[in-house]
Amino acid sequence: MTVMRQAPLLASWLAALLVGCGAGESAPQTAGGSTSAASAIDSAASSSPPAPPDSTSLSPTQRTALEDAARRMVSFLGGDATTLDTLALADTVELHLPPEGAGTSAGVSVKRPRGALRDRGAWRIQAGSASYSFVPPKGLTLNTARAGTHYNCREIPLASRAPLLASRPHVGVRLEPPEPKSCLNGWNATFVFDTTGTRPRLVAALYDQWEW
Repeated sequence: MTVMRQAPLLASWLAALLVGCGAGESAPQTAGGSTSAASAIDSAASSSPPAPPDSTSLSPTQRTALEDAARRMVSFLGGDATTLDTLALADTVELHLPPEGAGTSAGVSVKRPRGALRDRGAWRIQAGSASYSFVPPKGLTLNTARAGTHYNCREIPLASRAPLLASRPHVGVRLEPPEPKSCLNGWNATFVFDTTGTRPRLVAALYDQWEW
């Protein structure tokens, strides 16, 4: 009788022991699985190509190269250089307008193939019924170009106008007449570059103006 009464207790004790062992084994499996997944992610991250530098991490030599490239672009757009042969463009260049000019909350952009941009007339972007040209007006002889900034009358961060472009190396350019009387006399554009090659390649440009 004593043995029979103890049998259920023994069975319960054995069942609890088996459950405990199972739980103890499952924990290392879960931990091991998590470690393997983390290792795979770390490995993939380490093999990913490095992100392109932004304008804040450029050396003085790189900044000068970018500013020179932007000035050459402005010279071409202004008609002083007749061809793009000495300019480095990506296969496709994005032209952008900020929200104020586009009349939308996110601005507007259009892609142009490199070959088409040999014609200055192709440097144009449509926003609703209006069309805006990147070609600057004549007589703007004061040229200010600075890497890592944007101009809209005054110097401002590009992130305030085009956040998606601001992380890439860029140069803000402002053109003014010899004796500017107001911000309305100026022309503003920012040129965005790919710097992973041997020389900067233009990948995007943002046209801006004061008081759209």
